[in-house]
Amino acid sequence: MPLINRNDLKYDYTWSTSPSSNPRTGVTETDSQSSVFKSDHGDEVLSLLNEYAEKYQIESKKEAIKLEKRIKEEIGQKEMTRSEVMDWLQNNS
Repeated sequence: MPLINRNDLKYDYTWSTSPSSNPRTGVTETDSQSSVFKSDHGDEVLSLLNEYAEKYQIESKKEAIKLEKRIKEEIGQKEMTRSEVMDWLQNNS
């Protein structure tokens, strides 16, 4: 079960107009670890945060929101893949 949903996010995002497999979590069937991560797209941020929380057994929404802040303020518009963002969060937490 996803840790956070769209309503939990604290920043404003652009949201995809294409349907996702699970709209509340932003998870789509085409998510790819090798594509460029877009930190201004809510679907991508939400999906990544939930994936990261599951992978590293984060159970606190507060902790996930701290990660959202780090993505927005420290990663921003850097050209990184989803996999690189996941690694960056793990190595810089």
